[in-house]
Amino acid sequence: MSDLERELRELRDRVSEDVRPSPQMEGVVFRRTRIRRAVTALSGIAVIAAISVVSIVTVGAITGENRLVNPVATPSKSPTPEETQAPEVGRDIGLGFPVCDIKRLRGIDLLGDGSDGTAWTATTLRDDGRCDREYEDSYLVAVDVTGDGRADASWAALKWCVFCRPYATVDFDSDGADELIVLLQGGSVTQYGVFAAAETNGSVEFGPVAVGESGDRKSGFRSGDMTNFWVGGDEGFSGAFGCEGYPEDPVLVIGWTNHPIDGPEAEITEVHLTRLALREGFFGVVDALNTEQPTNDPMPDGFPTGTRGCGLDLNPFR
Repeated sequence: MSDLERELRELRDRVSEDVRPSPQMEGVVFRRTRIRRAVTALSGIAVIAAISVVSIVTVGAITGENRLVNPVATPSKSPTPEETQAPEVGRDIGLGFPVCDIKRLRGIDLLGDGSDGTAWTATTLRDDGRCDREYEDSYLVAVDVTGDGRADASWAALKWCVFCRPYATVDFDSDGADELIVLLQGGSVTQYGVFAAAETNGSVEFGPVAVGESGDRKSGFRSGDMTNFWVGGDEGFSGAFGCEGYPEDPVLVIGWTNHPIDGPEAEITEVHLTRLALREGFFGVVDALNTEQPTNDPMPDGFPTGTRGCGLDLNPFR
């Protein structure tokens, strides 16, 4: 079976009526992203592939939830992810139980000790021996921090997984240890989360990096929540990512806008510009701008314009 056929089969299995975005951005990112999302995602697939998924598009049109995306997009930064396990074939990566639908990222160093580690996203097996491909609460993230190829710690469950995978690593606080960027939801608008590992008394602690006390609810970074953000564009929504001061003193710059696509309210756009810095294990909001402006006005000074920064390219389709 070719890679394309395998991905199309996976896509067919994952079409569902109950797919919803993260509660953090519920009603914003996917509010008006029905049929056009499928058209956008299909633009990168060959005509023969489009013909083979006509039935899937039809189901999506009926349910109002189209999730066709490119599931094998390659990031520009080494290390690179790869699919390492065929569907419905489980194996133990060191967790003590078999997992499947495994995506792997090699060459990571989350402790800053020079180890050649690995990160995975995966899901468990159901009682019938098939992958548990539910979108909600079924996928986990695991890491090997010692370089022996076996998972030392994991975090479960990802709240949402739409073609999730470990994406890249970067040192966001210049302490010599990298943080892990995980693609949580893929599509014309893509969601990323930040994870970190630490060694304490001989044990490895691993999980998402939370927003600290200096959060900003209006811009989507509420204190105590997982640090995650969106890039890309869809009907009425646009998200961008940038970085300042990298590598000595990195500051993440996250910008997003949203407005109705028609009607009188379409003339006004809400604009959010947030700068965050990782300090002492938490992302703190350095400053935030939350405002409204005429839709055709230029963005405020400092608003990011793309998907690149801190040595990353967060466009999963490049």
